[in-house]
Amino acid sequence: MNTKNKEEAIITINADWEEECYRYYVSLFLSLSDEETGSAEEVEDGTNMRESLAYIKNMAYACGCRRVLIRSEEGEQHLRLISSAKREALCRQRAGEICGRRRAIRNRKVRERRYKKLALTLSTKPDAQSIRRFFKNWKRVTGYGLRDDNLRGLLAPAKAGLVKSVVSRAHQEGWNAGIATDLRVYNGFNRVVYIDTPLGQVSFHTSPDEYSDLPVYNAQWSGDKGGTARILSQLYQ
Repeated sequence: MNTKNKEEAIITINADWEEECYRYYVSLFLSLSDEETGSAEEVEDGTNMRESLAYIKNMAYACGCRRVLIRSEEGEQHLRLISSAKREALCRQRAGEICGRRRAIRNRKVRERRYKKLALTLSTKPDAQSIRRFFKNWKRVTGYGLRDDNLRGLLAPAKAGLVKSVVSRAHQEGWNAGIATDLRVYNGFNRVVYIDTPLGQVSFHTSPDEYSDLPVYNAQWSGDKGGTARILSQLYQ
């Protein structure tokens, strides 16, 4: 089925019509509702072809089409799609879904801009507020709790910027900085950058190819789980 032309939808019926109809039937129905769509066998056996065709015409109406062209081996048939309570309900439902998708896209773009700004701040001029904000969100994507992979991807540049800033300051201030391996980590980020600041030890897990120029860190982890966030917030006040 082709609904690019909002004036007329085109439904092509060929030898594989049952299978194609089922695929479209399911994909459209699931995008609008969580209800059952019927089994593949019903459509492929031809027992549900009429219902499937009616459903596709209803979906075409909801997409904005008011005419339909049905092409088959027997020829072409032009039909007018008449308004009905069911079709108008589908139109309203589709309009609501479109608004919801647009709202989600807007929110995602706002979120992306927010974390890009955070990454820029942490990589150029970190302060206590931006550091606290980063670690507050970073807790949501680490550990054994629920993982938000999308948020983790947005925060990754912010973390990279913060590590870069802290390592750079360590070099400027003469703080001891080094790298070690965390044998408990198996996800590839088993390298740990350790920095001994005047207020205590801070550390960051990084990938193996980062900060390879740092010397080996011979001391042990302090064991202070919240120490990095607290110490950096104080250092950058």
